[in-house]
Amino acid sequence: MQKISIQILLCSCLLLAACTLAPDYERPALDLPTTEQVQPNEVVDISDFVNPEWWKMFDDPVLNVLITQTLDYNKDLKQALARVTEARALARVAFSALLPSLGVKGTYDKNHPSEHTLSVSPEKTFSDYLLLGGASYELDLWGKYRDLDTVAWAEYLATEAAYNSVRLMLIVNTVKTYFTLRTLDTKLEVAKKTWASRQKSYQIYEIQYRNGYVSELDFKRIAAEMYSVESQVYELENQLAQTQTALFVLVGKTPRQIASEVLERGKPIEEMAITTLVPDKLPSEVLTMRPDIFQAEQLLIAANARIGVARAAFFPSISLTAGLGNESLHLSNLFEGGSKVWNWSGGVSLPIFQGGSLVARLKYSKAYKEEMLAKYEKTVQAAFKDILDALTTNRLARKSLASRLEQTTALRRSVELANIQKTAGLIGILDVLDVERGLLQVEMDLATAYLNQLFAVVGVCEALGGGWKEL
Repeated sequence: MQKISIQILLCSCLLLAACTLAPDYERPALDLPTTEQVQPNEVVDISDFVNPEWWKMFDDPVLNVLITQTLDYNKDLKQALARVTEARALARVAFSALLPSLGVKGTYDKNHPSEHTLSVSPEKTFSDYLLLGGASYELDLWGKYRDLDTVAWAEYLATEAAYNSVRLMLIVNTVKTYFTLRTLDTKLEVAKKTWASRQKSYQIYEIQYRNGYVSELDFKRIAAEMYSVESQVYELENQLAQTQTALFVLVGKTPRQIASEVLERGKPIEEMAITTLVPDKLPSEVLTMRPDIFQAEQLLIAANARIGVARAAFFPSISLTAGLGNESLHLSNLFEGGSKVWNWSGGVSLPIFQGGSLVARLKYSKAYKEEMLAKYEKTVQAAFKDILDALTTNRLARKSLASRLEQTTALRRSVELANIQKTAGLIGILDVLDVERGLLQVEMDLATAYLNQLFAVVGVCEALGGGWKEL
């Protein structure tokens, strides 16, 4: 009968241990378009944009090296990776609470009892040697430790997703900074070419002015044009230098390298067009590819499990301990027969009065879950906005670039015609300068249009999560 009672007790404990007081977690329902209005017969290929190495679609070897250096040496990414390692270790600590604790201890005592104490040895001074293996375990009757394990694991996954967010942000910043650098290279080349042309015109008209063939008004306007372009050259050189140092910081260069190295150049900005077509519409399921959404959901899962931890605090906890070993007054007899010792004990603790802290913790955990739910919903909302904005920006950037190309072609032809008319004496130099000034601005705008088009493609990759890197 006693054995049956013990078996019933153990089975009851196991059944209780299989339950948890946390609410059942369900992913929140969101009001999303079913397929983002994609027709059933449309083929939406987004593989290039969610590839973990999506930047390789631009086919620039220098850019590829810069991204590798960023991932290897960037200090922000190293901090994020360290936080992942910390969270993984904490998750392992939380899991260990689900297992029994085992240990071995050995003690040596030298005792001298008083004359009024019954001595266990005819000698007044005696030794005691003890070698004891022990085990302790707290029954997880209410799922407290399982919920804590869920919390720790979800927070670890959230930290890993945060790492992926930092990784994506750094890659995007590196790509954009490099593209900005190459755009400034193009603009500086255009400005220097125009400056050289203005200097040549200035020298010619300075001679004509001194010989009385050109008025001072016309000569000063030509000089003003030259100095204006010269100033633009210096401004671009300053922007270029600052962009290079910013890129060096992103890729983790040392202060000495930042001060002494010159960045290698890859493809010109106008040759970085991608062959992959960016789709105008995407299915709503792409939201799950974003690390920030995964992170927000894991924090919601952790908050949900914390409610179970707070509820379990209201119930009694049962702990069991047991020990088995050897004890002897003489070391030589420690492992002989008759030296065996054992013990076991069980304990129950139940909170009676905690000053309202248990109720307050439960209220806090429920409120925190509501906060994480709102954060999750807001993250999804912002992510969907990012994707729609990125697709719109990409579509319009392609159209804007096409218009700039047509405009540039037309103005270049206008400059050719203006020079022909000037040679024929039909217009003056100032008319030619007006056309050339317009061409300079349009060529600058064309370089910006190339940059905007590349930024738009990067924006799609960023909005889609840019691909995950398994740790």
